[in-house]
Amino acid sequence: MNTAVQSCPASASCRRARRCMYAASLLQGMVFYGPIATLYRQARGISIFQISIIESVCLILAICLEIPWGIVADRIGYKRTLVICAFLGVLSKLIFWRADTFGMFLAERIVLAVVLAGTSGVDAAYLVTFIPEGQRHAVFGRYEALGTVGLLGASIVYSLFVKDRYELAGLLTVCSYACAAVFVAIAPKDIRASSAGFRLKLHAKERVASIGTITSSLKSFLPVLFATSLLAATNQTVGVFLVQLRYVQVGMMSRSIGIAYLLLTSSGIVGAWSSNRIASRTGGKRLLVGTAFMATASCLLMSSGTAGSIFVIVAVCGLRLSASMQVPLRMAIENRVVPYDSRASALSVFAVFRNIVEICVSLIFGAMAERDVRYALVAGALCCALSALLLLCVQHMDCKYDICCK
Repeated sequence: MNTAVQSCPASASCRRARRCMYAASLLQGMVFYGPIATLYRQARGISIFQISIIESVCLILAICLEIPWGIVADRIGYKRTLVICAFLGVLSKLIFWRADTFGMFLAERIVLAVVLAGTSGVDAAYLVTFIPEGQRHAVFGRYEALGTVGLLGASIVYSLFVKDRYELAGLLTVCSYACAAVFVAIAPKDIRASSAGFRLKLHAKERVASIGTITSSLKSFLPVLFATSLLAATNQTVGVFLVQLRYVQVGMMSRSIGIAYLLLTSSGIVGAWSSNRIASRTGGKRLLVGTAFMATASCLLMSSGTAGSIFVIVAVCGLRLSASMQVPLRMAIENRVVPYDSRASALSVFAVFRNIVEICVSLIFGAMAERDVRYALVAGALCCALSALLLLCVQHMDCKYDICCK
């Protein structure tokens, strides 16, 4: 490993880098229209089916751009890539704020897909150049949790002040993303990009070939990647979209849905912050398996025909808690198993895989929810159970995969 990376955390520039990224994560988490994201679109004439089309296009485009963005990031540097994506993020929120047609909402999602593909893995690759290996899990946990803290703060502001003024919620989100872009812009240049003689000089064709080598050399990691991707996709589809249909089924009113959203967001914070502490005591494999089984139980409870509003809220919070606890550990493991000189490219390969899983899960769950949302929730339980079984079947999740191994 580069010696500069090992000594970096003691320097002022490294502390500044982490603080800037923490601030950006917090501000980009402040999506003020989050509690009514679906209602926001519906108020402007977009149907549920059109929303699903827009989301699918976004994911497919993100998949197509993941590897090219990874190649670009490895060549121009992680900081420059993050700055470009941060300002494109502001543009996406501006379009969303003024959107009132299917085409405009689709355009917003296309820009967002570019941002997601460009940021995916690159933010972790940037951060990892400023932290020693033993602290990565904790730093990633804080980074993820602050995004959730921002979402929680935005939802409180919405509930107390914004309420039904949807356009104001969109404008506040634009302002928050603009502030985040400023913090990314003033962050120091990543060590990897600025170290003399360390910038990669491979041509694009050679880099693509190296990605193939990376993928083939990580076959033993694929069960772990697939298992964590299943749970993350289930959490995204159920926790963001389908649970709102379940709320309506059990007779919850708007105020109750707002409270449930706050609890759901808080669960994400608790999960991200507690992940490192729990993993240090139980080990990475036990944490991954345990959270997968907890997510299975949560989906089954949500799907129960006798479940009332309290049980549905507890269940969806359990699902979010499970997924949030996995994220910092998964990020730390991925950064351990990939080669240092092609980190962004390798992480982009992982992100493509996760997006493909999410598309498949979303389509399956959506088809089932057309008949009854409880069918989709049962499918979610099956996906989480499969995730747990895959993780149990990993024979040797030793120090190569278990970031908490001593």
